[in-house]
Amino acid sequence: MIVQTTPGFDPTNALNVNEKALPIVLSFPQENQAQGVTIVTKAVRVQRAVYFYKYGRSGRETAPLKGAIFAVRRAGAYLTTAQRWLQTKSPLADHRVLKMHSQADGLVMLKGVPLAPGSYVVQELKAPKGYALTRQAQQIRLSIPRADTMAQITVNGVALRPLLADRVQRGEASRTELRIYNPIKAVPPKTPGGNGPGPRLTHYWGHLPQTGEAKASLALLGSLIIGFTVYYWKRHLRQGRECNK
Repeated sequence: MIVQTTPGFDPTNALNVNEKALPIVLSFPQENQAQGVTIVTKAVRVQRAVYFYKYGRSGRETAPLKGAIFAVRRAGAYLTTAQRWLQTKSPLADHRVLKMHSQADGLVMLKGVPLAPGSYVVQELKAPKGYALTRQAQQIRLSIPRADTMAQITVNGVALRPLLADRVQRGEASRTELRIYNPIKAVPPKTPGGNGPGPRLTHYWGHLPQTGEAKASLALLGSLIIGFTVYYWKRHLRQGRECNK
């Protein structure tokens, strides 16, 4: 078995490349070894990359979210598309800042960008429409170990398995510890003039009654009118009798 123990080197950025080849297993024939051995391999890369999953939450229900925007930050500066560091007060609007977007399955990934060993922060710059941007989503801890060690990249302390052939390994999407959640925004109740039902209104003075309250109010008003009518009619009859006497 042939194993690559030392990763490659990027002379441009003077960084170790987080890539290694898969081990190659050789099988020698028992006879005619003098004829030599032919090795045919399939090139597969083992590559370390940064990834996690963006999910939305409403009560106990969760689902992947598409369209969240992230950036990598270190000591107040943001990683740019030119793989430099830029201090800006508007990372979302600044086109120079490297943006990562969550996909339909919630996957957010940064690969092919060499990061020096150390600690970083992945910051969510914009949540999908209808979801709240939380403090936890703006402080995602990222740790990059040295490439010549067996240590793995971690996100919020959770170790990431390396990519195989530029793809996240099967089963990673089901790891709930790799999910960053956004709660759904609370929708305030609409006003009575809006499209939806508003809060119940008091039927006292200065307020409009609801349908049931209006019927009760009209019934009460009708009873009062009838009562006053009967009272004045009886009083009028009594006064007329006294006059006749």
